[in-house]
Amino acid sequence: MSGRWGEMIDGLKTYDCHEGQSAVISSDARFVAAIAGTGGGKTALGPLWVMREMDRIRKLRPGVPIVGFCVAPTYDVLARATAPTLVHMFRDTIYEGEYFPSRRQYELPNGWGSIWMLSADRPGGLEGGQIDFAWIDEGGQLKYDAWVAITGRCGVKMSRILITTTPYLRNWLYYKFLRLWQQGDPMYFVRQWSSITNPAYPVEEFERAKRDMTAQRFAQRHRGEFVKMSGLVYPDIDQCRQRFSTIPNGEHFGGIDFGWNDPFSCHVAVLDREDILWVYRERYKRRTPIEVHARALPRDPTYFADATRPDQIARLNTLGLTVKPNRVKEIVAGIDMVNTRIYANKLIIHDECTAVWTEANEYAYETDEDVQESGGEKPVGGFDHAMDDIRYLVANIDRRRKLKSAA
Repeated sequence: MSGRWGEMIDGLKTYDCHEGQSAVISSDARFVAAIAGTGGGKTALGPLWVMREMDRIRKLRPGVPIVGFCVAPTYDVLARATAPTLVHMFRDTIYEGEYFPSRRQYELPNGWGSIWMLSADRPGGLEGGQIDFAWIDEGGQLKYDAWVAITGRCGVKMSRILITTTPYLRNWLYYKFLRLWQQGDPMYFVRQWSSITNPAYPVEEFERAKRDMTAQRFAQRHRGEFVKMSGLVYPDIDQCRQRFSTIPNGEHFGGIDFGWNDPFSCHVAVLDREDILWVYRERYKRRTPIEVHARALPRDPTYFADATRPDQIARLNTLGLTVKPNRVKEIVAGIDMVNTRIYANKLIIHDECTAVWTEANEYAYETDEDVQESGGEKPVGGFDHAMDDIRYLVANIDRRRKLKSAA
């Protein structure tokens, strides 16, 4: 199915849009995302949406200059794909103006305003002032801080934002956008489609990719689906990093990952009344007897520990700690709970928890396609001791809360 669209540009130019593009253009949600396979017409959709949005703004505020954002993850993507597409799509429309690459600015005709052409690898350029709309191309590559900066520029005017992207790892776009739409939040709209939803995409190439790629890579690259992840497990955990001197009131918990040659890793946290988890203490030591660890750890918290070591759990309990086995055995489920807290701004980790920050920069999914094909969606081992105990800590707290809510 395809739709005709173009009347909104004062009837001067008409475009053929396939059903995915038409659904996005027709959406009135404030935050809209087109998540699609390569060649599916995502980037070409961006300028069409921008023109529709400028039509709407001009009718609401006639004579008031428009200020918009067109953002790409890097300058290379901006210069190679995003900016040229916008310039090409605007040609022979009432919005055809002039692009000044040195200023990174597209000047609209008739004094109608301008569009800033920006890259997220220069985050300072995303701050300051308010804008009328934003189009983010390949938005799945942006860091969460860039998304926060852009939404901040759109706050006063409640301006609309479009994201066009191929899905990448399960980062903020998955947790703070797609999931909100799936949960029925009316401010969000997502449309996902495959490469061949675009009638111009060669079916032969689609079938070649399906034959030659792993199923996971094909689903991501050509079906527009979030699948098994690669890259960092917690790509935006840095936003949880804070230095604080006062520990809030609340219930204290801990997570423990046992080790001898590998480090014994423990983090202690407090859950405050706002459901924010403050991780304030770290113990990370090798070749240290369990009795020494027990003397060093505070007695108040309830600890959640690696369930594969019942002997160590029992020993810590006899030494005066309250230690329970980890009940969330699925690694991916636990990771999902940690990421949910990260993107909900419900996890704060002290700057001095150095093992967390060291491991987080190395804690990644296996990138070898053969391993992905054979079954694991598990992170690479070796950088996971602090990461494991943080996962036990978060997952069991949130599991306990869900069980209480259901009771």
